[in-house]
Amino acid sequence: MAAAVAGVGLSVPVNAQDERTFVFGTNFDPQGGCDATQTVVVALTLSCPMLVSEPLVKFDHATNEVVPGLAESWTTTEDSVTFTLREGVTFSDGTPFDADAAVFNFQRVWDEASPDHAGQTFPYASQLAFKGITKVDDHTVTVTLQAPQPNLLWGFTFFPAYMQSPTAVRAAGVGYTLAPVGTGPYKVDRYEDGVRIELSRNPSYRDTPPQPDRIVIDINSNQQSLASDLLAGNIDAMQNPPVEQVDAMVASGFQVDTYPSAISFYFNLNTTKAPTDDPLVRQAMNYALDKEGIATLSKGAGKAMYGAWFEGAYAFEPDVERYEHDPAKAGELLDQAGWTLPEGGAVRQKDGQNLRVLLLSQSGTAGIEAVMTPVLISDLQAVGFEVESQAMESATFISDRGAGDPGLANIAQFGQGALFPDPQTILDRMTTAAQPPNEFNLAFYSNPEYDALVVGARTELDAEARVAALQEAQRIVRADAPLIWAVQASVPIAYDPARFESVALIPNSIGLVDPWGIRYR
Repeated sequence: MAAAVAGVGLSVPVNAQDERTFVFGTNFDPQGGCDATQTVVVALTLSCPMLVSEPLVKFDHATNEVVPGLAESWTTTEDSVTFTLREGVTFSDGTPFDADAAVFNFQRVWDEASPDHAGQTFPYASQLAFKGITKVDDHTVTVTLQAPQPNLLWGFTFFPAYMQSPTAVRAAGVGYTLAPVGTGPYKVDRYEDGVRIELSRNPSYRDTPPQPDRIVIDINSNQQSLASDLLAGNIDAMQNPPVEQVDAMVASGFQVDTYPSAISFYFNLNTTKAPTDDPLVRQAMNYALDKEGIATLSKGAGKAMYGAWFEGAYAFEPDVERYEHDPAKAGELLDQAGWTLPEGGAVRQKDGQNLRVLLLSQSGTAGIEAVMTPVLISDLQAVGFEVESQAMESATFISDRGAGDPGLANIAQFGQGALFPDPQTILDRMTTAAQPPNEFNLAFYSNPEYDALVVGARTELDAEARVAALQEAQRIVRADAPLIWAVQASVPIAYDPARFESVALIPNSIGLVDPWGIRYR
């Protein structure tokens, strides 16, 4: 059977007898290409980088443990790891993965003196405090770090540490990210940025591969169009089906499963631009938002989130007042800040100026993200704000022409995934160093005391002292309120259960589809 893929004027075989092709529809544009080391954003998708390449060690979200990848074993000290690499592994271009390849990869990403590093950007390289790498023998390397750090191995499981073919990198140059070569179960046949990615089996993959022979990732910013394609059988599955269509999909016999995630959705509050430069105003906005209402409208795809970290998770600080929906409290704080309602008026004023804010969001969102903005607008208006809203396509939104411009907007809708079950990554985003263009602190928040606690926690080896620092940081950021915390996501995925036993996500991850969880009937 041939099926037209939304947004692309081509046909591809879907579930042909001689070849199983899995077509996945997503509104998410995986910016940065398919080279894991250079990817900018990878959450909420069937991840091309993770299909093509592998790290030395992997993080198992089911057990919260590090497990073997391209390294079969390792030994650690406080500031180094010696990896014993698997023998007989090759990249999909037939070249060997060995100690020399591992040395090349670490130097390419982290060693600024390496000629292979020049002219490239590795957005998440700071997640590993790399110092150096030494080849011990053909299948053993030792990696040293700049300082002892907690959860030493976790940084080696993240995207900058995914191994790439040295031969392919050097041959492709700056275009490598659109045609990467790794050791994973698939290889890239075609990469049309922002439109379509086609992958086929890597015949030299060292382990049991996922069931699909080919994977096609169809990128379409219109979720309604993707939903129509799913119902028509033109795609096999989609993530985050439009909330308003979930009931109709289920009634038509489709399966919609939800998976708990380590993703939070929130609104950045620009701490440098009036009126959101006032912490009382920011606190009021947190009380104004009906987080429970968002969770209800999303049909169970999330739950209310009242602070910077997931309630009950490791190092969560429970001893702070929760930002529950309380319009009266919001009004009191706005009065205290000098923003009062004129008699008979609906918009608060101060010194003759309206309490006006500009809100930026990304176009083409679905699920919880699509629900959040209208709820916030309504709730802010209910307590006396005048709200202007503007939607932007994702590339513009995160640039200095959008939410990356500190002088443009007061509010920017966004989200973030915790890489591991630890609040460090979430809290890191609110440090001064994470302001654009370095990362996505779109609140432009800066507090030296907060920075010291969060940065110090990266290298604090005493577990109790580290938890205490992370909890104190949560107390500070709660009071400063640079964000409106909204919901913790549960990610829904829709598919036809008559054809698939499952199309599963990796539980408690950043919303990643598990390719081994794609199982045909």
